[in-house]
Amino acid sequence: MGTSKGLPGLAGWAPPLLRLAIGVTFVWAGLGKLLATAELPASTRPLLVEMGAVSANRPDSSMDQRSSGEAVGGDEGGGEGDGPAPGSGATGPGASAGRDSTALPKADAEALSPRDAGETPVKPLTEPEAVAPTPVAQARATPKAEVPRGEEGFDESSTVRVRRVWGLGVRVHASAHPVASENQANPLAIWPVWIGSPGWSAFWAWSVVAAEVVFGLLLLVGLLSRVSGVALAGVMLGAVWLDQIGPALQSGDTRLGFLPNHDFFDVRAWMPMLWQVSLLCGTLSIVLLGGGRLSVDRLLFGTNSGDDDEL
Repeated sequence: MGTSKGLPGLAGWAPPLLRLAIGVTFVWAGLGKLLATAELPASTRPLLVEMGAVSANRPDSSMDQRSSGEAVGGDEGGGEGDGPAPGSGATGPGASAGRDSTALPKADAEALSPRDAGETPVKPLTEPEAVAPTPVAQARATPKAEVPRGEEGFDESSTVRVRRVWGLGVRVHASAHPVASENQANPLAIWPVWIGSPGWSAFWAWSVVAAEVVFGLLLLVGLLSRVSGVALAGVMLGAVWLDQIGPALQSGDTRLGFLPNHDFFDVRAWMPMLWQVSLLCGTLSIVLLGGGRLSVDRLLFGTNSGDDDEL
């Protein structure tokens, strides 16, 4: 193989471009798991309590309880500043003792009486009639059936809002403890049981976040580029197994024996896996090439294979 004569030194600029794309992607993904939140089913709350994601004594601090049968809005009835309830018999401030302030004089009551036999009699307004309660008010007045609640204080219609990193821990736990379904009576556990324990699930989730942020930043500046590439390649191998290959094997419906059985040209269905595989290949390329030019590695350790011009 010869040496490039026309464009000397350009081979060393390929790793910085890779480092820029891969580093930004991993830092963005790690910060998203750390800062963004997600809603999980209330059934995951006991696991989240064991992992330390939420407090068992303060469910309202981490739960977004959205009961589907609960009306939204304020109370139907008036507050302290509203008048007396209809039919309560209370009178206004200027009413005389023993007299109903809403009663009409006899002449006015007779004037309101129908003259013709065919007309419907009008009842004198001597007593305010009770207003029929609205469906919402009636629902509020009717005692609700008690929903069984555990000591954690959640019901099945509520959700738990937590940081997305805890959602990753829940997925790791679920992959090690699969639930039987109609299609799969004995689903495959894609992780050992000990990896899916609450403590280890939380550990792996936070390890992924730390690796994405720390090693992503190291790639951006080109410090310990090969070490960072190895660590992030491991993260992507785990992601492909957890998100793509593992669930395909658990479902029993695969393509080529291990890939998800998507339509071959369904771009949207294959996009997550292709994106993960692309990041895996990019990190392995950094391992082979090093940091290249514009890297701290080059300043500290001199040239590396990423600076060579051999094709």
